Amino acid sequence: MKPIAICLNPEFPYNADVIKGIIRFQTEHGLGPARLIPVDTIRTPPITEFSGFLSSQIAAWHSDVPVVYLDQLLPPTGSSSITIDHEAVGNIAASHFIERHYVNFGYFSIPLWSRWNKASIRRSEYRQNGFRDALLKRGALNRSAFSICLAGEFEEIETWLAGLPKPAGILAFNDAAARYLIQVCGTLGISVPDEIAVLGMDNDLTICRFTTPSISSLQLPAFEIGYEAAKLLAMRTGKIAPTDIRFNIPPVRLIERESTGGARNEDPRLQKAIAFIRKNSAQSIHVDDVAKAVPYDPKSLQRLFRKGLNSSIQERIISERIRRAAGLLLETPDSAVSIAEQCGFGSYALFKQQFKKRIGATAGHYRKNGGMK
Repeated sequence: MKPIAICLNPEFPYNADVIKGIIRFQTEHGLGPARLIPVDTIRTPPITEFSGFLSSQIAAWHSDVPVVYLDQLLPPTGSSSITIDHEAVGNIAASHFIERHYVNFGYFSIPLWSRWNKASIRRSEYRQNGFRDALLKRGALNRSAFSICLAGEFEEIETWLAGLPKPAGILAFNDAAARYLIQVCGTLGISVPDEIAVLGMDNDLTICRFTTPSISSLQLPAFEIGYEAAKLLAMRTGKIAPTDIRFNIPPVRLIERESTGGARNEDPRLQKAIAFIRKNSAQSIHVDDVAKAVPYDPKSLQRLFRKGLNSSIQERIISERIRRAAGLLLETPDSAVSIAEQCGFGSYALFKQQFKKRIGATAGHYRKNGGMK
């Protein structure tokens, strides 16, 4: 049986997950080997060696050997591509910021070193438009409240940030772009997330967890794209019977971390209280501790929370603990009991009760299903 060819650069974490999806499908259906070949091979491939191609790059040849494209937004006429659902990307990002009461929004494109990659630019445009359209549909946006930065030199980004109404929720092209923006904000003394909340894409743990503040991110369906692409290629080569194919696949989930951990409110007392809770939620803190940190009268601060956030101080503390616990369940092998303790819950029973109430699933179910309820 001839192998299929995979034309992807495995050095990128996203591509590595796509390859895992391809291998999983091949293994489950006993369809023989898949061979990883250099991306440039798609330009002049040894066609007779392979039964089909899975590629992120457009082939520069025509043949009876089928090609299925991976996240190629404009595949050649007559060919097929399995892609990310960029409308769903926009909807999830918009909902995330709207729920946190942001009224100013922006999109930050790829860093300068990727600027001339045409496929990346097109993908960036789709993400930008999906985000803006989702905000418009929800009535959360007038055009003056949406600002776009197409990267560039430090001075360009500095000028863009200076003119951006704040607080603002910013969707970045990917996690690398989100890290770049956060670093620029740090140099300029702009607080993330209090002034600028930043949401990335890819959920690249080496970037998200080791950036300060840690980066909230959309986990894109890389594995699912690989799996569906391998299924489509198997259909086109007659190895399996026709079946349903998902051509546009939504993100897997949004993992919230510190870069969007704030809630938009211009009252400096609320901002200071939220920042204190975010920093100290793993400790045994109570309403009086938060009020003392502001400093402000506890009863008056409670009224501010109710008016500005529709929440009590204690509810905000618990929400922050649950947010952190949800991340640890997905990113560490620690037991739920240990995570409950790490996140400031004095009682595991209370953790279980609050997690089920706020997430809609038990901690075990949430972890087993990769964050899906």
